Amino acid sequence: MEIYLDNASTTEPFPEVIDAMMPYLSDEYGNPSTIYSIGRRTRKAIDEARDTVAGLLSVKSSEISFCSGATESICTLLIGAAFAAKEGRKKFVTSSIEHKAILKVAHWLMDYLDWEVTLIDPMPSGHINPKEFTEACSKGCGLASLQWVNNEIGTIQPIEEVGLKLKGMGIPFHTDVVQGIGKFPLDLGATGIAMASASSHKFYGPKGCGLSYIREGIDVRPLLVGGGQELERRAGTENVAGIVGTATALSVLARGQKAFVERLVELERIFFDTLNSSGIEYALNGGEPRVPGMMNIFFPGVESESLLLHADREGLCISAGSACASGSTEPSYVITALGGNRMRGLCSARVTFGWHNTNEDAITGAKTIGSIVAKLRGST
Repeated sequence: MEIYLDNASTTEPFPEVIDAMMPYLSDEYGNPSTIYSIGRRTRKAIDEARDTVAGLLSVKSSEISFCSGATESICTLLIGAAFAAKEGRKKFVTSSIEHKAILKVAHWLMDYLDWEVTLIDPMPSGHINPKEFTEACSKGCGLASLQWVNNEIGTIQPIEEVGLKLKGMGIPFHTDVVQGIGKFPLDLGATGIAMASASSHKFYGPKGCGLSYIREGIDVRPLLVGGGQELERRAGTENVAGIVGTATALSVLARGQKAFVERLVELERIFFDTLNSSGIEYALNGGEPRVPGMMNIFFPGVESESLLLHADREGLCISAGSACASGSTEPSYVITALGGNRMRGLCSARVTFGWHNTNEDAITGAKTIGSIVAKLRGST
């Protein structure tokens, strides 16, 4: 039996999500762009889902659009905003520890639009200094982006402080909220955040669906044009079941958010208590504030690739960082950016808890990791 401790990679959909989606995968198959009743019903489902998501994020329904996931959202929002940037503002500011979806857009802006890119390095704790970040935006900046919660080490960035400052400077500010949405309240309407991106499958919704937030008045040129769906921001027939599932997942999380976070804190405590009892040497990558339930752990002398392979044989699912980098033999650029050497980046593993994990999962996971690490160290 597998124990799944890689919830930052993807999550098991809530039963309520599957139930909500099923009608739109069977009888309610109408095209939302048609005018007859079966199409009107799917259009109504999309409209209601949009209203639900907007209400949970404290924004206007017209500011929410749906897409295939955060990667599409990030590319569309950042490139679309770059095309709309004011003349003379061709600088993009972000951090060096963003998800690769952001960093590759940064390279795209340099290669194809001749933009200047400034990458802000983190402090040893894994946090970005907000003053350093905003000061880098002071001259010629047309766009900035900062991740809310880092997808490898779980550090929480000061997006509200940065957002309000950049709003006052007239600079569109984007944030990747993938790993934070659903875990903490996010009142987008009260922040200076101009744009945000999220993936449904990271918060117990379906794969292949995500959402974009664009604050009213922010100019973003659409990259997918055609039938004019999604408020003219993303053409193509909508993924009705995915959109309904996305709204349902956020609703379920919102109802139990406080209990969910408390549960993650408890699972993390049990995990570390058990790991400590094994007596193995380890160190946590990244400092506080950090999202509960996401632990990136350095095991000196044990390469993560070997640890993961042995864990898989024991039925334990953990990762070495971003799921998008699986199979890579390069050290984590996030870990090395914290001031660690190459070996620390190669000897760290990520453990992430989710809604469905039990106390026994935390205990067994820690015991399994402790046993494997001891065995691997003994064999070297």
